[in-house]
Amino acid sequence: MHEYDVAFSFAGEDCSYVDGTFQRLKALGIKTFYDRDQVVELWGQDLYQYLSDVYSTKAKYCVIFLSRHYATRLWTRHELKSAQARAFQENREYLLPARFDDTEIPGLLQTIGYVDLRSMGPSQFADMVYAKVRSDVPVGEAGSVQISSDLEKELAEAVILAEDYLLPQPLSMAEAVAAVVRKSFEHRNAKAAYRVVGYLAYQVAARQGENLASWALELTACLGRERKEALERNETRPLWQLLVCLNQVSRVQLTYSDRDYLLSALHDMQSFLREHPHIDPGGECKWKIGNMI
Repeated sequence: MHEYDVAFSFAGEDCSYVDGTFQRLKALGIKTFYDRDQVVELWGQDLYQYLSDVYSTKAKYCVIFLSRHYATRLWTRHELKSAQARAFQENREYLLPARFDDTEIPGLLQTIGYVDLRSMGPSQFADMVYAKVRSDVPVGEAGSVQISSDLEKELAEAVILAEDYLLPQPLSMAEAVAAVVRKSFEHRNAKAAYRVVGYLAYQVAARQGENLASWALELTACLGRERKEALERNETRPLWQLLVCLNQVSRVQLTYSDRDYLLSALHDMQSFLREHPHIDPGGECKWKIGNMI
């Protein structure tokens, strides 16, 4: 069970409409996270962490009130990233965008269906949210990926911070962000979607001076799993990200035995992809392996 039926993410300039929606949902008995109604609960909290938890774990749905104001606010960006991290791990709708205008919101897929609020009052919109929340599809039975709450939280944090890691910032902050991203790599043995995140985290977090050679055997062993996964799913996204990691490893000084092991595994994978051309139709993985060899 979730603590909230729905969480609101909005810019302060749009609060009049949002407040009307909230009051109607409250009358309908819908548990809603609306920060302006929860001043006491938020008082003294670490808002960065608290809001991350709300938007990534505590609500059944997240309604995003999009506008030109929403696009420019720091906190709305944080809320959206947290909500996106949750949406990333589920195969059901979680983000419910609603638009006041046509402003493009960085990071929000254009393909996600939205509600146009320009021709709809707060009460009418609240009734739509109520119908969505009270729909007959229980959370967890619409194809969502079952993962532990700790892993979900760490992945959410990694998704939020990985982008920040690439921005100009003080070195101390960069190191703190990198530590979180590196931690998410510990879960690279989970399902395919999370292995992709793990491989990306490795690439983002690898630093000069880090002993990449120590990863050679472990990452090479991952080729066997990705080979099996590619055959079963007919896709190579995790494999591609793994090859990028191995390309980094191949550039450092390895022992002769480790290098031979890596080359042998790459040759085997190359032969496998040639035998199953439908898995890698564009040939990108075969090209990557050929360059590494």
